[in-house]
Amino acid sequence: MARERGAGLDVRVIEADEARRLAPGIADTVVAAAWSPGDGQANPVATTRAFAAAAAARGASYRTGAPARLLGETRRITGAAAGGETFTAETVIVAAGAWSAGLLRPLGVRVSIVPRGPQMILTDPAPPALAPTITGTGRALSLKQLPDGAYFIGGGWPSDVDGAAMTCTVRDESVRGSWQVATEVFAPLRDCRIKQAWCGLEGESADGVPLIGPVPGIAGLYVAAGFSGHGFQLAPAVGAAVTASLCGDADPSLEPLSPTRPGAIILA
Repeated sequence: MARERGAGLDVRVIEADEARRLAPGIADTVVAAAWSPGDGQANPVATTRAFAAAAAARGASYRTGAPARLLGETRRITGAAAGGETFTAETVIVAAGAWSAGLLRPLGVRVSIVPRGPQMILTDPAPPALAPTITGTGRALSLKQLPDGAYFIGGGWPSDVDGAAMTCTVRDESVRGSWQVATEVFAPLRDCRIKQAWCGLEGESADGVPLIGPVPGIAGLYVAAGFSGHGFQLAPAVGAAVTASLCGDADPSLEPLSPTRPGAIILA
């Protein structure tokens, strides 16, 4: 809380009675909570499509469904290719999440990013009962109720990841463990049924901190990856900061995230 307040966030301690007023049905074992009234939630698919549509309206174009590769000469990137098309650019930004390492590897660049596959659970819709998002100290839990009444449960429970094929498979024991924690913390869930469980790949950096900035030793190459589970929340701010940086208005908040920090990037 001290770190969050220092960053300008409105976070406060509340006692058990207030926690149960905000989240009726929370376990009797809860004695206190950190409450962040400014937090919210958004549908990742709908939000991504909205950003994509807004970008396209401003001139961005997308090539989907085809593998991409970077183009360049020794120590200089000149563009990228995808779907049989070639694109040239003074600067290429690699922001491909867990796939970033694979794009950079042919250039002799090794980044400290590995794929991980966190698992999510979605329940059938239920009557409205939960407004805030619940997380736990010492528990793998992220619990929210969506506008349609369904509960969305995460918290970092692992799936089985195939790094070579870049795929992940739901792990049954993770589903059971996630459901057990969620129902222990929030009793109304016990009347719900699991509708769907799935996993998705994201890039985990060695120190849990994103790599954002120019790749040392290769002109025209910029990386923004390794968000370690926080990319959805950070993406708008990162986009603005990276844009400013590339336009010559360096953002000091990016300095600690530089790929030049020890162990972040290794050049062959």
